[in-house]
Amino acid sequence: MFPRSALITAFSCVFLVVFLTNVFGVEPVVTSDLAAAVSAARERGAKVVGFAQDTLANDWRSAQARELVRAFGERSDIELLVTNANASTSLQVQHVEDFHELGVDLLIVSPRDAAAMSTAVSRVYRSGIPVVLLTRRILGEDYTVFVGPDDRAIAADAAQYIAAELNGEGRLLI
Repeated sequence: MFPRSALITAFSCVFLVVFLTNVFGVEPVVTSDLAAAVSAARERGAKVVGFAQDTLANDWRSAQARELVRAFGERSDIELLVTNANASTSLQVQHVEDFHELGVDLLIVSPRDAAAMSTAVSRVYRSGIPVVLLTRRILGEDYTVFVGPDDRAIAADAAQYIAAELNGEGRLLI
């Protein structure tokens, strides 16, 4: 099992890198045969990380997956499996359940719908598998760590910057 402090540190760094870098040439590979991929990883002694992504159809979600592929690609002892729910909550729930059934060592998920995803994610967490919520939460506290922005702090910083730039002049519509 991964130590909680290591998870927080690792995923905080990955999250920042997604913001600060533009990764070219690394594309997420969607795993279609999860059972075979988990079996192959186990045979070579690798830990298995499942990433149940909401969609790869927008730049933000695709960048998350690309950066995780890049980061985990540097580790031969960890196999990252990525699924693409194609913006379907029911399919993302199925992917989470599939990862749970296959016994991944860590689940990363950016829940499309907090209410609809909570039961499946909670089940994974309560079974002893660490769960990292990436940029979106579920209802309740059944997860190991949440990695995401502080939207209020970002908005406050943006407002202060705009106010300074306007220097008491002009109008602002938000």
